This record gives sequence, C-alpha cells and structure tokens, in this order.
Amino acid sequence: MTSYAVITSLPFQGPPCDVPAATLQFLVWRLLCAAVVTLAMLIGLVLWSWTHELWKEVGEQVGIGLVVSAGVEMAVVVAFGAFLFNSTVVYTFQKPWQPVAPQAVMGSLILICFALVALPCAVWMTISQGAFSRLTGGAPPLDLADAFRQMRERAQWVGTLCAIGIAASTLPLGAWRRLVLVADKKLAASFPPEFVVIFGLYWSFFLAAGYLPVYLAVMKTGQAIRDAISPEDLIKFSNWQKQRLEIDEYLGLGGNAIEHFKIVFAVLAPLLGAVLSTMIGSGDKG
Repeated sequence: MTSYAVITSLPFQGPPCDVPAATLQFLVWRLLCAAVVTLAMLIGLVLWSWTHELWKEVGEQVGIGLVVSAGVEMAVVVAFGAFLFNSTVVYTFQKPWQPVAPQAVMGSLILICFALVALPCAVWMTISQGAFSRLTGGAPPLDLADAFRQMRERAQWVGTLCAIGIAASTLPLGAWRRLVLVADKKLAASFPPEFVVIFGLYWSFFLAAGYLPVYLAVMKTGQAIRDAISPEDLIKFSNWQKQRLEIDEYLGLGGNAIEHFKIVFAVLAPLLGAVLSTMIGSGDKG
C-alpha cells in the first residue's frame, strides 16, 4: 500500500493519464509496480538473511575480494540492462506527456530488484562455491552427505527466489506497453512485444550464467561424497553400481524430472514472465 501510494503521488502528466480508455491500464501498471517492490522486499529479507548466515560459516575461506567482485559484476549487468531497456523513448508519447515519472519508477524498480534480489543471490552463489568445496573432506561421509543435501536444497531455493523476483520485474514493462497501445495504437511499431521478450531473455541469460558455477560445484562435490560413501574396490561391481544409484538419488545427482523442472524454471522465469506480460490483456487488438 505504501509503495502504491508513493507511485500514485508522482507527478504524471498528459496522456495516457488523460485518455479514459487507458485509465484501467494505468492503474494495473501502478499496481504491478507496487507489487514488484513488495515482493522484492520479502525476497530480499530471506536472501540477505541466508547470505549473512552462509558468510558467517565460510566467508573467510572465500575471501572478501571474490564477494566484492561478484557484486560489481552484477552491478554492471544491471546497469547495462537499465541502459538498454529503460530509455526515454519507451516512455515518450505525443506532447505534453512527460516521460520523467514513469521512467524514474521503472528505473527504481530495477535498482530495488538489484539491491534486494540480484545482489544477495550473486553473493550467496559466490560464497556457496567455497561452502560446497568444504564438504569434500574432514567429517564422516554420511555427515557430509546430509550437509550437502541441505546446501543443495538451499541453492535451489536461492535460485528460485531470485528467478521469481527478477521475473516479476519484467511484468511492469509489459503492462506499460499495453498502456502505450491503448493510449496511442500508432506507437505499436515503435514498441513491439519483442522488446519486452528480449528484456526477459537478457535476465534469463545472466541468471543461467550465474547459476552454472554453482551447479558445477554441486555436481563435483556430490560425486566426491558419493564415491567416499561407496568406494568401488570394497564391494562387488553390481552392488556397487546399485548403491551409487541410491546415493545419487539421495544427494539429488540423478537429475529426475522434478529437479530438472526446478532448474529450467529458475533460469527461464524472467523470459516466461516477459512473454506472459505481452500476452495477457494485450492492447494490440483494434
């Protein structure tokens, strides 16, 4: 409610605010913007809490330099994305419309999602690689297996929450495009649906690139724990193979359909959100 009140109080001027047919679309856009802010805050509380917890456990082993580097890299990705997809042209109608307010709102959403979703996710994933490496020795294999399974599940949750937060940030841009088309259908050619889809594809690509090192660390560590639990030279091959499959299933290394779906969803969520935002309530129809 607070987010919506702040957005509503901004000095929006000219069409589409003055076009009766665009009133509903303008309301939907503001509601989506407020919803994205609220969702980012909720996700941010969880992600930053998990990041702080993991840093206390293995932060010294990772090093502050790698964490800072991950944060800077993510900041560059977000800044470049804002430069590409938050230009003034997207928010400019015929005079006397002023694009400053909507552009500032969308820019703020990108900044909020960066600080509360993308940044803690990038930091957690960087620290987690050291945490997974730490599970390859020291404690008894069965204890390591239990700790590994908890870490793997946490990694999936981090990726999923990050994907949901980023995917939600693509919805207001799709809503703004529908608002543009209702206000002036002549602008359809200058604001095609592909623009919103590419916006989602951009975030999906970098989400996949960020998750890949964690996925490799999960597989490498899980396989090392499995081999420690089931050494090849102590039992017959058939029993050894069966035991390895059972351990793979417990550790989540087998890659069943549900696990694959979670990974694919986490990576493609921004793209799917962008496509969905261009399909629901599209203003392309005359």
